[in-house]
Amino acid sequence: METIMALLLFTPQRIGGAGFEGARLNYRVMTSDGPKLVDAAFPGLGVGLEYKGRAYHSIEASGRDDRRQNRLVGAGMTILNVWYEDLADERHLDALVHDIARALGVRLRCRRKDYEMQRRLLHHRLLPSIRQFAGE
Repeated sequence: METIMALLLFTPQRIGGAGFEGARLNYRVMTSDGPKLVDAAFPGLGVGLEYKGRAYHSIEASGRDDRRQNRLVGAGMTILNVWYEDLADERHLDALVHDIARALGVRLRCRRKDYEMQRRLLHHRLLPSIRQFAGE
């Protein structure tokens, strides 16, 4: 799912992605507990994205993950959580893109005339991959 997240967010707009640049996947951040990996990070801007699979709905896993996130925040990272629904539902995906842009302090560029068509096409191509993870 982290790969699908990366494709939707970091692929150039001309082929339907959000077009965010400068992200590094599985970025290592040194915390008070030692190094932690962030699913995707914009190192120079101190913003990270963490995909939360459906396994994170249990209280134990959620608590463990929240403590891990606290360590990342303590190390100076702003962490945005990305859920399955944020990727699968186009309205949620649009909201996520706007949240990321605000966190990065960037304006969303004017999109090409065919952007909406390309975005839907990319999303549709990835949907079979997303559906297989529905039972995570």
